[in-house]
Amino acid sequence: MYINNKLRDLAYKTSLVHGFWDNIRTYDDFVVNLTAEFQEVKDELITGRNPTEVYFKNGNKPEGTPTELADIIIFILDYFGGSEPPINVDESFLETPDECYRNPVWYAKAKRKEPFQYFLEIEHACKDHIALSALYNSLYGNNTHIDKNGQSQSVAIELHSVIKLIIEFCEIYGIDMEKNLINKINYNSTRPKDYRKVGTPQLPETDSRKVFSELLSKGFGMYKNTDSIVEKRKRINDTVLGKRQARKEIEDEER
Repeated sequence: MYINNKLRDLAYKTSLVHGFWDNIRTYDDFVVNLTAEFQEVKDELITGRNPTEVYFKNGNKPEGTPTELADIIIFILDYFGGSEPPINVDESFLETPDECYRNPVWYAKAKRKEPFQYFLEIEHACKDHIALSALYNSLYGNNTHIDKNGQSQSVAIELHSVIKLIIEFCEIYGIDMEKNLINKINYNSTRPKDYRKVGTPQLPETDSRKVFSELLSKGFGMYKNTDSIVEKRKRINDTVLGKRQARKEIEDEER
């Protein structure tokens, strides 16, 4: 898998030398900036350009849907690399297609959709995962929690799911994400220090439940429905597991 710890370290080190880790950043800072990246993808798609097109501004600055999608993944990899300890990239998870993508009928139907329309679906699902990551960060930090049903819950799992959705979008519309990731990281390495706005220093908040309460109070809609998102995600998981088991039983009978 081209998205791996080596790429994570490259994204993080590029960010580090450009000053983006000079100040303390809270998880809600990360979430707000990450979700803003989705708007940039929509801004490109709404122009009607081909989703595979990369064009250049100011000489060598890459632009286009592939570049903005790469920024989302780079943002997450940077967070993985800057965490303490670093969060490992789960290549096997990213390489395993979701249940719907194993269905050729569903896949063909998805390909017929307009990229902008389908990206809105992707964005909605990604924001569910990001909201869950904020909840888990407030409760467990970057640790993995096992719920009463034996399901793993963590920031890393939810952010991996965001990367996976972006990869699947790219596969549907023929975007070479590996190439665009490398090109954008290489371009970022040539830029001056602090080319992105860096927030003012903040003291780290040690009370995780207080952090989550503050997130709720800031009015971000995706945080207000976090409890319902957790239940929704559980229903989706239960449905997928049920379908998987039913298919296995049919295959066993056919043998």
